[in-house]
Amino acid sequence: MPSRQLEDPGAGTPSPVRLHALAGFQQRALCHALTFPSLQRLVYSMCSLCREEDEEMVQAVSYTHLRAHETSLHL
Repeated sequence: MPSRQLEDPGAGTPSPVRLHALAGFQQRALCHALTFPSLQRLVYSMCSLCREEDEEMVQAVSYTHLRAHETSLHL
């Protein structure tokens, strides 16, 4: 069976390349969830201590989603 282990145990913070890949996946998942027509509330929970996966992710997705929403309102 293939290993799902992403980093060495006790390694601490993921490598910058891995962190970028994880943040990209999370951003795509959040943006996709925001397209659900009947969405009323979205809860995003992470167990990471890395800002790229927590605060920065929420800020980036919020900005992107709000900009897209503003653009669609002006069309």
